Amino acid sequence: MDFLKTIMNEISGDNSSEVGNLTKALLSNSGDKGVLLDTVVNTIKEKGMEDSVESWIGTGDNKAISANQLNDALGSDLMSTLSEKTGIPEKELGGMLSTLLPVVVNQLTPQGKVEGDSGSLVSTGLGLLKGFL
Repeated sequence: MDFLKTIMNEISGDNSSEVGNLTKALLSNSGDKGVLLDTVVNTIKEKGMEDSVESWIGTGDNKAISANQLNDALGSDLMSTLSEKTGIPEKELGGMLSTLLPVVVNQLTPQGKVEGDSGSLVSTGLGLLKGFL
């Protein structure tokens, strides 16, 4: 799968298993809130960083986001949820997410937009996969 290869190539190093765990957690369902990636991205947008998210979705360069910005935007509850799901200490999550999120969102939206009525990044990615099946 090119999607996973791209993510692993762009981000991994010595922490490839943590990157895999974090990617899996982001793509998982978080119960009543839906897919965790959508929750994370929507929270970032609500906290005033919509321009960063839109750059990841678009076809141009991805705008960087810092670990501190992510920690502030996501807050302790969401960071704690991610830490519990991945086994990654909260103090390391911001840095990993700042690298991972732009790549994952970019790979899920190669057309430069979120497809469908749901507005879900994962639904957009699944729609792309259907073309290969």
